[in-house]
Amino acid sequence: MRTFRYISRLATAQHGVVRAAQTGATSQTLRRAVVAGELWPLYRGVYAVGHPGLSREGEWLAAVYAAGDGAALAGFSGGKYWKISRFKEPAIQVAVPKRRRKQDGFEIVPGLLVPGESLVRDAIPVCNVPRVLFDMSRELNAEQVANVIHEAAFRKLFDPRMVKRRTKTLDRALELHAAGSAGTRSGLEDRFLKLIRGARLPEPVVNTRLLGFELDFRWPGLNVEIDGDHHDRPRTARDDRIQDAVLREHGFVVLRFREEDLARPDEVLRELAAQNLPSRIPR
Repeated sequence: MRTFRYISRLATAQHGVVRAAQTGATSQTLRRAVVAGELWPLYRGVYAVGHPGLSREGEWLAAVYAAGDGAALAGFSGGKYWKISRFKEPAIQVAVPKRRRKQDGFEIVPGLLVPGESLVRDAIPVCNVPRVLFDMSRELNAEQVANVIHEAAFRKLFDPRMVKRRTKTLDRALELHAAGSAGTRSGLEDRFLKLIRGARLPEPVVNTRLLGFELDFRWPGLNVEIDGDHHDRPRTARDDRIQDAVLREHGFVVLRFREEDLARPDEVLRELAAQNLPSRIPR
């Protein structure tokens, strides 16, 4: 077996993780290292070196190693890696180039990985942004995916010409992005959109800019803002008052709802119904 010092150096460059094949050791030698507390088993043939505590990057890389050659971080995990997603990982998600057996501790996303869909960055094989968007579009609605696209574009990680795999949701999200929508930015906005769709109200324009402001949900003559707790901050509250005043000067009715309001959906819907929303929304 190569020296533990060598393995430690290797692990340092790999977020604290090594594969058994990298050590050159026999299974018996590896077992002795585990007993000695030098290696900590994570998955079959994958170990943490020195101690079991790993960074999030180490946990990601361990799962990718366990998924086998050619695997890459994918889906919601890929979105977190690229810092473009506000959504929690249901599990560590990986994509693989050929069918593999399931293992506890991570999830294999649908759709085999093909050449050109992944790269190695910070020592972690990870799917590129177009493949991440494809994976996430299987689970999210178009406005949510549009927000992921918006964040990717802000970080200069998105080029629509690179999007090869499509779903109906992803196609719609691309349309929203091209029209200037940032998609839904929070769970509260997701709840509001679900509420108005459930009530079969006319579709609003979501998070687009008008009169120098990004407006949450806009209909002709009506703007609805969904305010989280950060709107209690003095500066944010001041900016809200300025925005509302400008919109009212231009003929808009402005409604603002908080989380506690969305807990009373019938009251919210009554307020919206009183505005006589048009059946079609100019974009």
